[in-house]
Amino acid sequence: MSSMKLALLTLTGRGYNNNYGAVLQAYALQKVLSTMGYETELIDFVPIAYNLRHRIRSIWKLVRDRGLSYILKRLSNRVLKILMKEKSLESSQLSLKRFQKFEEFKQQFMIFTEKTYHSFEDLRELNSVYDIYVVGSDLVWSPWLMDEGRLKAYLLATNNGLKISYAASVGEEIPIWACRIFRKFLPEFTAISVRERTSLEAIKKCTGIEAKIVIDPTALLKKEELSEISRKPEVAPERGYVMVYDLHNSERIIPYVKKIAENFSLDVITYSQTNLGISFYDCGPREFLWFCENAEFVITSSFHGLVFSILFKKPFYAINPEPSAPASRIRDFLRMLGLESRFLNLDSNNRMLLKNIEDSYIDWKSVFKRLNLERKKSFEFLKNALIVS
Repeated sequence: MSSMKLALLTLTGRGYNNNYGAVLQAYALQKVLSTMGYETELIDFVPIAYNLRHRIRSIWKLVRDRGLSYILKRLSNRVLKILMKEKSLESSQLSLKRFQKFEEFKQQFMIFTEKTYHSFEDLRELNSVYDIYVVGSDLVWSPWLMDEGRLKAYLLATNNGLKISYAASVGEEIPIWACRIFRKFLPEFTAISVRERTSLEAIKKCTGIEAKIVIDPTALLKKEELSEISRKPEVAPERGYVMVYDLHNSERIIPYVKKIAENFSLDVITYSQTNLGISFYDCGPREFLWFCENAEFVITSSFHGLVFSILFKKPFYAINPEPSAPASRIRDFLRMLGLESRFLNLDSNNRMLLKNIEDSYIDWKSVFKRLNLERKKSFEFLKNALIVS
């Protein structure tokens, strides 16, 4: 066991960002670092509310990438939900159950700092406590998800000690205002790794720094390690099912889901499309893993939904429900594992795609040969980055 204390900064806190992917990647990286012999704590970082400038940037990016019609559709859907009273008592109860299960998971399986921090200035207090800081994984460096203060926090602007990034992601590009911040603080990192090639290229273009590509920490875990923490939900499906994990609630995927369910005689378990089947929205991370592990087929627009489908060796399709939306994280990971054919860039006019959707064969031996090679590279990166300790 190393005598040096390590702090992990990522996109989740005790009561913050209860998202399956965000929580499970944080759990995975903490587990890996602890297994390597480091006393590791997750910094309970809950950023202050985004400022107006950040909100304007985010809306502008959505308009640019997805069009004004997408924004208007999202707004109209919210209005309809209010009018139809979908934010009812029942919905609130589901949200409460979900929150409780997430907090139970964090309390049982994750170790956080005692204090909660809210800004990059607050993080200065940690300098007397930790020797090593690891930032990652996930979109910790995405300028489109944060303002200047929060970006400085995830670049450890006020912290001393060894600084490392693991599988950080910047998204598609780095705008000029953020590039200035990267140029100032990124050179202080002793080892820099990112999750996808688009992030590597964006960082090199902005700073001239050549990062390493590593895999998401969830992909470092074996199936057995995930099974150990999965839990059967209180109400479990009695028949085989296709699991639909789509964060966009897109209508475009409905014909494909119905086609697969019909061809394989499956029920539908869904996160957001309640008109398709039973929802697992109120489940926590443990139940979510159980649904992934026991599905007969998975359709997902989530990067981590894709990762867990692969780890559990489930036939799947990764989808891009909004054609104008970027899907670089998903496509890069599929390309790395030779699974490009499992990506569907949905087009309502593509009848041939719909006809061939039932293909369930995947050469898992080839996939895991590639995955194990990437695991080895990623573990070597962490070992070499931490060797000075």
